[in-house]
Amino acid sequence: MFASRKSSEDGPRMGPERDADSLGDGEPDVLRKAIASPIDDEAVVAHVATLVQLCQLRHQAHDARGDPLGLSLGAVRHKDDRTYLKHVAEILADLRRVRVDGASLVAMWECVQDLLGHRSGDARALAFDFIDTCLDLHADRAPMALRTSIFRALLQGHGDYIRRQKSLRRVLQDGRLVGPFAADLGPYLLQLLRESDAQKDLLSLLHCIVRRSPHALSLDVITEFAVTLAAQSDVAWTRGDTEVGERFLMFASKLVAHKLDRAASAPACLQTICGLANSLADLTWGVIKKLLLGPSRHHTLHGLLDLLETKATSPYVQRGAIYFLAMSCWGWKRITELEFGWATILHSHRRALESHHVVVVQEVVVSLLRLVKKYGDQLLVEWRIIFDCLYALQPWVLSADRPMEIRTNLLETLVLIDKLVDAHQFQGDIDAFLDVAQVYLTQCPESLLLRLVAHRGAACHPVTHPQWSSHLADVLAHFYHAMSVPSPVRLAALHVLFDTLDASRFLCEDRVLEEFLLPALECVYDDPSPDVRRSGLDQLARVAEHVETTKFHALVDILHNAVVASKSTDAQEIGVSAIVRLFEMCFLHAPPVRAVRTYELLTGYCATHRHVAVRRIAVECLLRLSTANASYQMQLVLPNEPKSHGSWLAKAVVALLSLASTETHTDVLELAIAALRKMLENRFVLRDVNLSDMALKLVSCVECRAFGRAAIAHGLAADVSPSAWRCAAATYLDRGFELLLLFGSTDAQLNAAAQRRLFLTFVHGLDLRPSVAAWPAHGVATAPDVALQAAERALAHTVTSGLGTLLLLMPDDVESVLPAIVDALVQRTCTTDGGSWVPDLVCMGLELLLNLFRANRAAALPEVQSHAILLFALRGLHLPSAPKRIVYSAYMVLAHCFACAPVALRGALAHAAGPLLSGPDAHVLDEVAMDYIKSIAFAPAKPEPPSRLLPAPRQVSWSFQNTIVTVRTGLGITQVVVRRATGTQRYRLDTSPMEEAHPLHIMSHLFDINPLVQHQLSGLDELIDGDGLTRALSVLDLSPPYETHKIGVLYIARGKANEKDVLSVVGGSPRYVSFLRGLGRIVRMDAIDGYNGGLDTSPSSSDGAYGLVYRDSCMQVVFHVPTMMHGPLSEPIVDVASPPSSSWSREDSDGRRHSKKRHLGNDFVHIVYVDDVLSNDVSDEPVVSGHFTDVRIVVQPLDERPSFYRVRVLCKQDGLVFGPLSGTQIVPAVCVAEAVRLTALNASLACRAIHHDRIEFVLNAEDRLKQIKLIDQRWKVRAS
Repeated sequence: MFASRKSSEDGPRMGPERDADSLGDGEPDVLRKAIASPIDDEAVVAHVATLVQLCQLRHQAHDARGDPLGLSLGAVRHKDDRTYLKHVAEILADLRRVRVDGASLVAMWECVQDLLGHRSGDARALAFDFIDTCLDLHADRAPMALRTSIFRALLQGHGDYIRRQKSLRRVLQDGRLVGPFAADLGPYLLQLLRESDAQKDLLSLLHCIVRRSPHALSLDVITEFAVTLAAQSDVAWTRGDTEVGERFLMFASKLVAHKLDRAASAPACLQTICGLANSLADLTWGVIKKLLLGPSRHHTLHGLLDLLETKATSPYVQRGAIYFLAMSCWGWKRITELEFGWATILHSHRRALESHHVVVVQEVVVSLLRLVKKYGDQLLVEWRIIFDCLYALQPWVLSADRPMEIRTNLLETLVLIDKLVDAHQFQGDIDAFLDVAQVYLTQCPESLLLRLVAHRGAACHPVTHPQWSSHLADVLAHFYHAMSVPSPVRLAALHVLFDTLDASRFLCEDRVLEEFLLPALECVYDDPSPDVRRSGLDQLARVAEHVETTKFHALVDILHNAVVASKSTDAQEIGVSAIVRLFEMCFLHAPPVRAVRTYELLTGYCATHRHVAVRRIAVECLLRLSTANASYQMQLVLPNEPKSHGSWLAKAVVALLSLASTETHTDVLELAIAALRKMLENRFVLRDVNLSDMALKLVSCVECRAFGRAAIAHGLAADVSPSAWRCAAATYLDRGFELLLLFGSTDAQLNAAAQRRLFLTFVHGLDLRPSVAAWPAHGVATAPDVALQAAERALAHTVTSGLGTLLLLMPDDVESVLPAIVDALVQRTCTTDGGSWVPDLVCMGLELLLNLFRANRAAALPEVQSHAILLFALRGLHLPSAPKRIVYSAYMVLAHCFACAPVALRGALAHAAGPLLSGPDAHVLDEVAMDYIKSIAFAPAKPEPPSRLLPAPRQVSWSFQNTIVTVRTGLGITQVVVRRATGTQRYRLDTSPMEEAHPLHIMSHLFDINPLVQHQLSGLDELIDGDGLTRALSVLDLSPPYETHKIGVLYIARGKANEKDVLSVVGGSPRYVSFLRGLGRIVRMDAIDGYNGGLDTSPSSSDGAYGLVYRDSCMQVVFHVPTMMHGPLSEPIVDVASPPSSSWSREDSDGRRHSKKRHLGNDFVHIVYVDDVLSNDVSDEPVVSGHFTDVRIVVQPLDERPSFYRVRVLCKQDGLVFGPLSGTQIVPAVCVAEAVRLTALNASLACRAIHHDRIEFVLNAEDRLKQIKLIDQRWKVRAS
C-alpha cells in the first residue's frame, strides 16, 4: 500500500492534474482534498464499484439520448460527463497510491475504455493515464486479457500518437512482450510509421522491439519497417534534412546487430544508405561494414553492384555504392574477410561511368587511384578493365570545365602505373598501358611521356624494325613537333632522332638526314623551348663533325641561320659556339674547305653581328687563332696544346680593326685589341697580310680619335660625367697608340706612305693637352681627378715612348717631323689648357728629347727649335718643387743641346741661357749648367785629346769663379790645368828659351797682375800648395765630369736557367755578340778612360780582359757582362754548351761567380738576353737577385736570323715610368740594341730617383762643383 503523499507523487501526474483543471469551479479544492486524503484498498475498490455503476447509468443515459424525445437532455449529458470524469480522476489518483486486484483493474478499464474515443482531449488523457498507471504500477496484477483488450483499443484509435505510442510501449513492456500481439502489431507499426507525428518516439519503440524481441515479428515486416524508414530518409534528404537519415542508419545498425541484416540489405535500404554516404559517410560506412561482415555480405555486395549497373540509379547513390565497394575491397578500411573478385567490381565501375555524372566519375577515379596505389603490384586481369576505364575517362581530362580533381587523380594514376613499370612490378601489358598514355599525351606527366618516347623510340632502329621510318615520323609528330609537350619529352624525341641517325650510319644516313633531321631542325633556332634550341643546335654541330662535305654545308647553314636570323639571343650564342667547335675540330682535318667556311663565318660575325655575346665568342676564337709558328702555319691555342695547320686561312685583321671603331661593348673591344696585339707580336701570322693597308686603317681610326669611342658609353655605365668620358677616351686612345707602335715595328713591311702616316700620327699625338681637372695648377686647392690623371699619364707615356721607338725605326723621317715634335712638346704636350705645367709630362718630354739627342736624331736641329729646346730645358730646370729626375733630365737635355749644336750656334744659345742661369736665385745646378755652357760655347767641334800631366818641380794653383787653375813649369814647358765642374782642360805652352820659369812669371805674362801682390792677383785666389791640396786635386780628377751609369747584361742560353748557370757561362752565340756590339764598344779593360763601373782595370784582369762601354758627349755607361768577366785567360773557360771543367776548382768557380754577382747585384737595371727562339716560358722572377735591381729588360729573338726581337720590360716597383720601350714590344733587329740601351739608361735614371732616400742622387758635375768650392774654402791663402 502506498499511503503517503510522497508515494503518490512518484507516479505519473499528467492525468490527474489535467482532470482537476477540467472540473467545475467549486470542485477542484474538494477533489484535491479527496486525492490527498489517505485511503485503503477497500475504499478504492468501493470507488471502482461506484464508478462501474456510474458507467452503467451513463450507458443507459446514452441509450436514452439516442431516443428522439431526449433531444432536450443535452445539458444533462454534459453535467453527467463532468461528474463521471471527476470520479475517474479520483480513482486514478487512488490507483497511484493504492494497489488493487486484477478484477478491479479490469472493471476500471471497462469504465474508461470508451474514453479513448472521446472527443475531449482531457477525457482521452484520463484513459491513457489509466493505461500508463495500470501497466506501470499494477503490471503484475494486470491479466493478459486486460493487456490484449488495451492493445485492441489502442489499434482502433487515431491521433494522440505520442500518448498512444507510449501506452503501446507499456503494453509491449518495452519490446519484451511482443509475441501475443505480433500478428496485428506489424501492420499497426507500419501504419504508425506512415501517420505518426512522433517518429522519433516510434523509432525508439522499434529499437526496443528489435533489441528485446528481434524475431517476434516476421522478417518481411521488419524489412517493411526498414524500407519505409529508407523512403522517409530519402524524402528528408532531398530537402536537406539529415536527422531522419541518421535515425534510419541507427535502425539499420540495430537490425544488423540483431542478425536482421537481411532486412537492412534490402535494395531500397542499400540505395538509401548509398545516398546518405554523400553526407553521412562515417555512419553509412559503419552500417555497410557490419553488413559486409555478416551473413548477408554477398547479398549486400550484389545489391551494391546492381545499383551501379542500373542506369536509373541516382548518381549520388552510385557514388556511395562505388565508395563502399572500393573502401571495402581495396580502400584503407578494407575488409579482409570479404572474398570477392576485383574484376567484377571494376566492371561495375565501368558501367557506372556511362552515367557521365561528375560525382560518379570523380568517385570512380578516386577508386581506381586507391586500387593502383595499394595493390597495383598484385593486379593481373584487372589491368584490362582499368585501361578500359581510363580510355572512357579521357574526355574528362580534355574538357576545361571539368573539376581539376578528376584530372589530377587520373594523371596520378598514370604516374603510379609508370612507377610500377619502372620498378618491374607491373604485371599487365606494357604496350596497352603506353597506348593509354598516348591518349593522355597532352596531360601525361613528364616521366610517363619520357617512357613512352623511349618505348616508341625502340621501334625506330633501322636494323631491327622494318617500319622504322613510320615509327620515327610518328615519334617526331607526336613528341617533338607538338609544342604542348614538355621540353624534356621533346628533347627525348630529338635524342631518338639522333640515335636513329647514329644507328643508320653506313646504312641509310643520307635518308635520315634528308627526310627527318634537316626538315625537323631547319628552324630549331626559333623553337620556343630554350632546352630544345640548345640540344638541337649542339646535336647539329656533333653530326656535322662526321658527315660528308655536302651535308656539312647544309648543317652549317642551319647553324649560321641560328646566328643571324634567330629571334632568341641564346640560340645565337649556341649557334656561334657550335660553329666555333666545328672550326676547332676541322682545323686539323681535311678537307680544309670546312675550316675555311667556318672561319669566314666567324670573321663576319666579329664586325657585323648585332648581338654582343656572338661577337664576343667569335673574337675569343680569333684570339686563340692569332699566332703562327716559324713555318708560317697557323696555331690554334687550346687548353692542352697549340695545334698547327698547314693550309692558310683568311685573316681576321680587317674585322678586328673594324671593331676598334665600331664595337660598343668594352669586353669585346678588349678581346679584339688582345687578338690584334697577339697577331702583331707573333708576326708569322701576318705573312700574307698587307700591313700597310692595315696600318693605314688603324692610323685613320686613331687620328680621328675614334679608337674605342663607341664602347665608352658601355664602359662608363652610370657615370657619364665629362671627366669620366675623357678618362675612358684617353684609355682607349692609349690602346690604339700601342697597336700603332706594334705596326710601326714592322717598318720593313710598311711602304713609305704608311710609315710616314704612322709617324705623323704619333707626332700629332703630342698635341693632346692634359686637362685641368686631372692636373690642377701648382698651389691650387682643387683635388685632382686621379683616374683621369692616370689615363692621361699613360697616354702621354705611350705617345712619347712610341715616338722614341719610331725615331730609331724610321731615321729617314725624323728630320722632317723634328720641328713639329719640338713645337708640340714645348707648347702643348706638357701644358694644360690653363697654362700650368705638368711635372710628370715634362719628365716624359725631357726623356723624349734625351732619346733624340742620344740617338743622334737631332744633329740637324734648326736654330729656332734649338732655342725652344733650350728654353724648355731651362724651364724644367727651374720647375718649382720638381723631382730630382726632372732636374737631372733638364740639365742633360741642356748639355746635349749645346753639345749637338753647331759651333756657330752655341754662342747664340749661350747668350740666351746666360741671363736665366745667372740670377740671384740661381742654385748649384744652375752654376753647373753655366759652367758647362762656358766650357763648350766656343769649343771646337772635335776637341783635342787632353795631354797627360807632366811631372814638374814647381806648380801654383789659384781659384777663380768656381774654377781651379794650376800652372806647372818645367824645362822649357809649361802646363796650365783648368779644373771646372763640367770638365778639366790642359794646355801646353812652349816657354823656351827659358829652361825653367816660376809659375808666377808665366801668370804675370798671361794676366795683368803684379807678382809682388801674391794674395790677390786680379781676382785669382792663390791656394796653399802642399800634400793636402795635391790629394784634394787628385780626388777631384778622379770624379768624372760626365754622367755615369752601370748596367748588367745577362745571357741565358735556354728558356730557363738558374743563377749558377747564368754566372758560369762565358761567351755566347754570334747574334748575342752582335747585340752586345750594338749596346757599346768592346774595349780592353786597361784602356778604359775615366769611369769603369767598379771593374778591375789593373793588369791582373780579375774582371776580364775586355769590357763593354758606351760613351757620348755627356755620359759614359759601363755594362757588367758576366760572359766577358771570365778572369785570366789561364783559367778554364766554360763554354755555353758544356758544363765547367772539373779541373777548375770549385772554390775558384764560386769566387768568380760571387765577384760577378757583387757587380750585378748593385745594378739598378739588368738586360737579360734569352737566346732561345722557341721558348715562351720566360719567368718573371729575376735570375740574379739584387737589392737594387728594379728593372729587367728581357730580350728574345723571334727567329734564327734574327729579324725581330721580343722585348719585355719588367719592373719590380710600381710607378716607374720610362721609355722608349715598355711592357712587351716587338723591335726589329736593326735597332733593338739601341732601343734597349736607351730604355736601360732611362730606367737607370728612374731607379736612381726612386732610391734617392737611400743613395744620394747627385750629378757628377754637381759633385765636382761642390769639391771645387770646398778646396777654395780650405786651401785658399788667407790675407795676413
